Amino acid sequence: SPGVGGVEPARAIGMLGKAALEWELGGKFVMLTVDCAVPDAAASDAPVRFIILGDGRELYSGELTRRDAP
Repeated sequence: SPGVGGVEPARAIGMLGKAALEWELGGKFVMLTVDCAVPDAAASDAPVRFIILGDGRELYSGELTRRDAP
């Protein structure tokens, strides 16, 4: 279950270790809004690193555990 903090998200993308997603947006957007979280069902409290790249640069980099709020 992808639940986070006991709440099931309306939409979610689940990924496993060293996975990457890529979207070609063609310069059509000016804002990116993302909620990143580690699901309650994660096997451990080990940190997960999130890196968001856009326009050829790093927009965000951080670590979360399943104990952190989205």
